[in-house]
Amino acid sequence: GWRAPYYFFAVPGVLFGILILFTRDYTTDIPKEYSTGLGILKDMGVIMKLRTFWYLSLGFAVSSFAITAILQFLPLYFMRVRGWDMTKSSTMFGLMFVFAAVGAVLAGIISDKWKEKQINGRPLTAAALTFFGFVCITVGIMADTRGYFSIGYIGFVVLAVVGASVVSPLSASIMDLVPLRLRSLSVAMIIFIGYMLGSLGPTFIGWISDIMGTPDKPNLLAAFKTIPVFYFFAAVLYFLGARSFVGESEKLTPQNNES
Repeated sequence: GWRAPYYFFAVPGVLFGILILFTRDYTTDIPKEYSTGLGILKDMGVIMKLRTFWYLSLGFAVSSFAITAILQFLPLYFMRVRGWDMTKSSTMFGLMFVFAAVGAVLAGIISDKWKEKQINGRPLTAAALTFFGFVCITVGIMADTRGYFSIGYIGFVVLAVVGASVVSPLSASIMDLVPLRLRSLSVAMIIFIGYMLGSLGPTFIGWISDIMGTPDKPNLLAAFKTIPVFYFFAAVLYFLGARSFVGESEKLTPQNNES
């Protein structure tokens, strides 16, 4: 039944959650005045003054808008556009995330290596991966339209990998710019903005599907054709964030980092 997976993943989730409580954090040598917060509003104000924060946050919001819509509707898309039954659609949808699981790790490795060669390598990784996702989803939808379902599925698989990959370079990018005491807050703010706006994605795709189709036959394919636009826009925002990152990183004081 549908309840079984929730129990299957809940048990190890609880166990790992308990384990994290006993995990020792690393220590950092920073001035005492920087070791505690100045108040939530002042702390948020420090972060919100960064142009890079807004570029990366809005980029994540736009890409989350697209990926959340895909997560909600892709099994139904497979059924309506490809004519697959529910079992095959759900299985192929789930298989995508076997590949997607490695996305965040690979993106973290790539962004760290790029950072060694270029100061804004981490936000550039997010921009490059998202643009690659734009190309893949465009090719995937075009292939589905013409009946090349295998090529289309590969496009969706790569998109799933990209969708899971951007969080690690984005988190590291903003943490590179803020004082140590604000690192957790800065990542939380990016995630909050991204998921709050991203949660509207399914509503938008459902609305487009309804107005582009008929009352008895919504046009989900037409709605999906709008998704590449969001990925392209997100890639542009990440690229702008990478550009502003260079200037703002030059203003860092010793208290902003470990050195």
